[in-house]
Amino acid sequence: CRYTCAVCDYTVSPRCARPPGAKPAQGPGDLDAMFRRLSDPAGATRARVLSSDPWVLYFDDFLSDEEVSAILDKGGHKFERSLAGDGVTPVRTSSTSWCNVKACLEDPVVQGVRQRISDMVGIHWSNAEH
Repeated sequence: CRYTCAVCDYTVSPRCARPPGAKPAQGPGDLDAMFRRLSDPAGATRARVLSSDPWVLYFDDFLSDEEVSAILDKGGHKFERSLAGDGVTPVRTSSTSWCNVKACLEDPVVQGVRQRISDMVGIHWSNAEH
């Protein structure tokens, strides 16, 4: 959204606010440090760097066949046109299906994937979109 990246004119104010005194999930330099850690050849993630400006990492075998099936089964309930900011734009042509229903949110396999992502990036999954 524009508030975050200042690229488009769709959103001109923050969409959510932290409670007073709450610690931000990321501070200055944290995002770059996270990508450097994840792309370390000696690290456990085995990520390949496709670009470092902007950061794009590729993870071989990140999901097992069972995890892929669970995500498609539980999260693939309603694909809709992806939004850019607050609306549809011709530059974004993908479709999205959110894991925002009980069957997806409470699935143990999906929960495991969410936790693995959270552990990798060092940010609690409650700070993510569905």
